[in-house]
Amino acid sequence: MLGVLLSLALAQGAPEISAPVAVAAPAGADSAAYAAIAAPPGERLTGASCTCAARVELHRIVRADGDISMLVDPAWDIPAAGLEIRPGSDLHLMLMDLRHPLAEGAPVEIVLRFEKAGEIRVRFHVTRDSRGWWAANVRPARPAPAP
Repeated sequence: MLGVLLSLALAQGAPEISAPVAVAAPAGADSAAYAAIAAPPGERLTGASCTCAARVELHRIVRADGDISMLVDPAWDIPAAGLEIRPGSDLHLMLMDLRHPLAEGAPVEIVLRFEKAGEIRVRFHVTRDSRGWWAANVRPARPAPAP
């Protein structure tokens, strides 16, 4: 799937976003959002914003010596194979201090900012179960390892 998107992105010269999904949450809470991104070489995701939240941060989970911490990254490089910001991975877009509820089934628009391409508005599907939604709607970018 990402290979096809990468080909399209390279041909069009703009990032391509697939599988945009956010987690349903009440107003005042934080929520996470995920997507797969294919982009031309050298592109970076430099930020995001949403009228639904006070701010959106690029979060990375770091695990070391049994401890887990969350870091705010200033940008993410988009590798040649594409970038999967998927539920359960170490990366996510954190929607901080929601201004209104994210209701299941109601889309939410998030603006993704890229270093070269600029801003791209993306409609994210909202669900309570982002992992289940991803598993049901996204084919893996590469085969799962053999057991």
